[in-house]
Amino acid sequence: MFSSRLWSKGNYSTAASAVAAGTFFFRRSQSSTEQEDIRNSLHYATCSPLKSMIKKTWPSIQENSTYRNSFIHFAKCDSPDAILIRFLKSCRMDPDQASLKLLNTLKWRIESNVDKVVEHGELFAKENNDEQFIRQLRTGKVTMLGRDLKDRPICYIRAHLHQPSKETQKSLREMTIWAMETIRLFLHSQPTLQASIDDPQNVNVLFDLSKFSLSNMDYSFVKYLSSCLELYYPESLGVCILHKSPWIFRSIWNIIKGWIKPEITEKIVFTQNSKDLEKHIGREVIPASLGGDNQHTYEYIEPKENENQRVVEDSYEKEIALGRYFAYYNEWEQHALHWAQTTNEDALNERLRTNCDIAGTNFSKEYWRVDKYLRARTVYDRLGLLTNKSGQTV
Repeated sequence: MFSSRLWSKGNYSTAASAVAAGTFFFRRSQSSTEQEDIRNSLHYATCSPLKSMIKKTWPSIQENSTYRNSFIHFAKCDSPDAILIRFLKSCRMDPDQASLKLLNTLKWRIESNVDKVVEHGELFAKENNDEQFIRQLRTGKVTMLGRDLKDRPICYIRAHLHQPSKETQKSLREMTIWAMETIRLFLHSQPTLQASIDDPQNVNVLFDLSKFSLSNMDYSFVKYLSSCLELYYPESLGVCILHKSPWIFRSIWNIIKGWIKPEITEKIVFTQNSKDLEKHIGREVIPASLGGDNQHTYEYIEPKENENQRVVEDSYEKEIALGRYFAYYNEWEQHALHWAQTTNEDALNERLRTNCDIAGTNFSKEYWRVDKYLRARTVYDRLGLLTNKSGQTV
């Protein structure tokens, strides 16, 4: 459990910060009948919605290198198929809607400089005197707490640290992007289509509202987070726990829930004490401040000078590693396009699907060899909490 290393003894910081960078983990959910219908349409070798989505989407992606590179960076340590399945599920397996949603997401990622936020990270912010960005990290407003009873990473958010008057919307949005992209790395990789069908990966978001007051509320930012949730990071929420909400939150909730689709609200759980929390999170992980046994408190480790040199500098090793990573993506793309054009009755269909999975698995595994060239180090790297599939720190 990585929480004990991230949380060191000391007092909680009360510096200003931003609320709810974890709201994006809300996701559309389906009834059990709808989920079964989706699973039936996701038969391994004959996934017709996925075939249709690839045929509709890839002409646009292939003719625009910026979109194509954005998708590769979006996939990270997952098979590209796993990303497409998330969008299909969020659109009730409608390939037309899923295709449009993915293209809009890539457009947003480009316009929001998502890859630059990931590449620059904490050290860049510190060196360029971006105090708002760094302050949000130092306060521990959004941290990784551990894993819940379903082995989902827990994004722990202390809402009382948010003071809207002290942070610009630009800074809050950049921090939200940083948190989204970083926390994704704690999900188990989905290297194949079957893995994305059988073992959907999502996050437990725990909002600590015990010290929340009206001064912490920021409606415009919540709307931004809601749009990120709905449009750009689909199918990422396992459960959202709103813990110890005070009476003043009731009227706020009546407003907020009007912005959230009913399917999303089904994933929201209200808890009031540690016994309620223990239905979702082990007592050893629950912070002592919430009635659990975890005695550790957050401590931010400052970025180190030159820790991102492999990101900013060119080298022969970097060129070779990135070349191999992109080559595996090219293989997946070629096999996927061939498979998408093949009828389910064709004798080659299953073999082509297998070729997609082999390429997707290689691409997924190779990510951890190029991660050091693509992503600035984070506090979780400095604490040794981010590990690859082999359990090695990255």
